[in-house]
Amino acid sequence: MTSVKENVKTEKDYWNERVPVFIHRPESEKNTSRTITVNGRNYQIAYDVQVLVPRFVAAVVEESMRNARRAQDRADEALKQAEGI
Repeated sequence: MTSVKENVKTEKDYWNERVPVFIHRPESEKNTSRTITVNGRNYQIAYDVQVLVPRFVAAVVEESMRNARRAQDRADEALKQAEGI
């Protein structure tokens, strides 16, 4: 039987596993990289280059991209409604 301590280690290993991330550079962005901060640690990720980062950093990047898409969708919808008035 697996102990609780072993399960915690397995979960930690999962989140620290390196996974690929690719961030497109926005047209308005002048910098060549993006800084992601998680729990006080900074990770500098180059635009338009696939890099390996810990899974927990990739999760933050994915959430940020998802939130940006949602915000853009809401802005587009608000613009459509305003034009319809």
